[in-house]
Amino acid sequence: MKLFQPDISPCLPQKLNYGIGIIGAGSIVQYGHMPAYRKAGFNVVGIASRSAESVESKANTWNIPWRSTDWRALLDLPQVQIVDVTYPFDEERLEIVREAAMRGKHILMQKPMAHTMGAAQEMVDIADHYGVLLAVNQNARWSPQYRAVKKAIDDGLLGDVYLLVHEMQNNQDAADWFVNRWYGQAERFQIMEYSVHHLDLMRFLTGLEPERVKASIAKKPTQRGSGDMIASIQLEFPNQALGIVVDDNTAYPPAGVFSRFKIEGTKGIIIGEAMSNVSLQIQSELLGEDVQEVELDGQWFPDGFIGTMGELMCAIEEKREPAISGRDNLKTLELIFAAYKSAER
Repeated sequence: MKLFQPDISPCLPQKLNYGIGIIGAGSIVQYGHMPAYRKAGFNVVGIASRSAESVESKANTWNIPWRSTDWRALLDLPQVQIVDVTYPFDEERLEIVREAAMRGKHILMQKPMAHTMGAAQEMVDIADHYGVLLAVNQNARWSPQYRAVKKAIDDGLLGDVYLLVHEMQNNQDAADWFVNRWYGQAERFQIMEYSVHHLDLMRFLTGLEPERVKASIAKKPTQRGSGDMIASIQLEFPNQALGIVVDDNTAYPPAGVFSRFKIEGTKGIIIGEAMSNVSLQIQSELLGEDVQEVELDGQWFPDGFIGTMGELMCAIEEKREPAISGRDNLKTLELIFAAYKSAER
């Protein structure tokens, strides 16, 4: 039996000490960005946020040398070469992108890149105009499980992929931190803020752009969030492959959290779960008859965030567009808005 031992290591640049300036000091910085950057040895030189309390807390926790409530002051720092934007609102993001690009700073934007296609396209155009790179933090692409699936598909172990199913269960609607922040008041939530990962993964894994999108959204009768929290999305690919995404973010809290998937092809199948463990199962006629349990190193948090920042740094060094470029992400956003359009009709 031939063993499946995928190389899922992210691209890391020869130079690790690019100066990173973070704009925003929310929980994603605490639990995603900073643990990843410390683990990888990246150089965070400053952080700015509107909340003095939040910025001081993050700066002190992670020993970030420079901190401010003025993000423009951060952009003026000559040691900042990459701006890591975590603010959620389009108007401010556009202003940050414009000011950062004018100063020659490369940009990593938190997903979704924008909440309208117009704002997203404007960000791409601004970066192009000033000759800087704009990347989007689609960190699921560097989750160990999804990365291994991509490797299996690219190596032909599954043959022609014809079915991709992704199912997520979470209970964020039951959490006070969710309801009390902008997430809970957002008119559009689940597809826009969460399924964006799963739709982007469908594009990433297949290497194809869906031709048709069908979607339905729902709300739990007792949910506390304002927007959609349940979504079912079906993607039809040009090779007749079918992608199915089912997300439920209102599950009964003790029921647990999972993000599981299966991908079927003409020569094999692969199944896994991306949140609670680091293993997956693969069976392929090219590997033998047996089901293989593949053990993987790392976790989506924080390793996915190493992957996105590492990819941007490698693109800077290699003078190329990053795989997660803003231009590429426009296609993921198109799926999001097509899904909402389908659901509304």
